[in-house]
Amino acid sequence: MNNVEKNPFFAATTALLIIVLAFSSCEIVMRIYNRSQNRTRPIWIPDTYLGLVHSPNNKFLYEKDTGETFSIWHETNALGLLGGKIDIDKPIGTERVLVLGDSFTEAFEVSSEENFCTLLQRYFDSDDVAFGKTYEVVNAGVSGYSPISEYLYLRRDLIELEPDVIVVQLFADDVFEDHKARAMSVLDKEKLPVKISRYFLKDYQGHPPLDFEKTQNISVFEQIHNVLIKTSWYIQYLHSRSFKAQENTDYNKEMMALPQFNDNEQFFIIQEDSLFFKDGTFVGVAWQNTKRYLLAIKGLAEERNAKVVFLYIPLRNQMGILDSGADVPLEFRRPASTYLNELLEKFSQREEVGFLDMLPVFEANKDEELYYINGGTLTPKGHRLVAQELFEFLNAQENGGL
Repeated sequence: MNNVEKNPFFAATTALLIIVLAFSSCEIVMRIYNRSQNRTRPIWIPDTYLGLVHSPNNKFLYEKDTGETFSIWHETNALGLLGGKIDIDKPIGTERVLVLGDSFTEAFEVSSEENFCTLLQRYFDSDDVAFGKTYEVVNAGVSGYSPISEYLYLRRDLIELEPDVIVVQLFADDVFEDHKARAMSVLDKEKLPVKISRYFLKDYQGHPPLDFEKTQNISVFEQIHNVLIKTSWYIQYLHSRSFKAQENTDYNKEMMALPQFNDNEQFFIIQEDSLFFKDGTFVGVAWQNTKRYLLAIKGLAEERNAKVVFLYIPLRNQMGILDSGADVPLEFRRPASTYLNELLEKFSQREEVGFLDMLPVFEANKDEELYYINGGTLTPKGHRLVAQELFEFLNAQENGGL
C-alpha cells in the first residue's frame, strides 16, 4: 500500500466520490425511466414533520377516474404552494389572505383558474373598495389535511408569509381526520403536534412530549436530506418504498382495522346512525381536540396581528342529496345532520372568530350541480359560489374592508 492510499483524506474523498457517482447514476436511471413512462414528478412528497407536502416547483398532470375523468395540469411554486411565485417578504401595502384547507381548497379536479382561491383573487383585483391596497390570496390547501395538520403547517412554514387574514376551510370529516392524525403524531406538552406521520408507528405511541422549537434545530445532514427529498426522484422513490413498508406493517394494519379509524365512519360527527355519534364521550373528546387545534391557529394569528375566518363547505348529504348503488361510496348514501355546523357556530361566536357556513347558500342552490357526483368535490359552479360568498363575507367583516 503506497503513501497516497494510506492518507485518510484520500480514502474519505474516494469513498465520497463513489457514493456521489452511485447516487447520480441512480438518479439518472430514475429520471430516464419516469420520462419513458410519461411520468411527471410526484404531486405529494414525504415530509418528516407533516407526513406529506406538495413537491415544489412542479408542473404536473393530475389524473383521476372516479366515474368522472379528470386530466388537468397544475403547478406549484418554490414554496410548494399552488400557483405562481410568492415572495416570503410581503410587499409593502399588500394585504395577504392565506387559505388553509384540504382537497376542497387544493381542488385538483378543476383548473387553477376555476379554484375559489383564484376567483377570490379576481374579486379583489376588480373591487372598487380596496382603499388603495393590493390583496394577495395564497392557496395553501393540501389533500388530507385537517386542523391538526394545518396548525403545524402554519406554525412551521406559513406564518412567515405574514398573512393578514387566515381562512381555515373546514369540512365534515375534519373531526375524524384530527382524531386519526393525532394517533399518528408526536405531541408537545400542550397536546399540539410536532410530528405527524402518514401511518401508525409504534414509536409514536406514548412518545414523550417534544418541544417544537428543538425539532427545528436540524443538523446539516437533515438539511441536505430535506433538499434532496424536494429535488431528487431517486430519494422520493426510496421514501415511497419506505412508506409502503410502513403501511404494510402489522401494527398499522391492526390500528387501521379499529372502528374509530375506519374511513367509513369519517363523518361520524354529523351522521346520527354512526355508533360513534351515539357515544357522547367519544364525540366530546374528538371535538375538544379539534377545537384545540383551531384555537392554536387563532393564537398564532393573533401573535402576528392577523384575523382568522372559518369557512365551512358542507357535505352534500347535509342537503338531503343521497345516492344509492354498490359503486357509490358509503358516505354518500347516509343521511347527515347539521350538528357540526352548530358546534362551529357556537365556538366561533364564543371565540369572536368570523364564521362563514356555506350550507344555507348551497342549500338554496343545490340544483345547480355544485358537486361532482362520485368524487364529492366541488365543480366550477361550486367554486364560483364559494368565492363570491367568501369575498362578500370578508369585506363585510369590517364594514366594507378587511
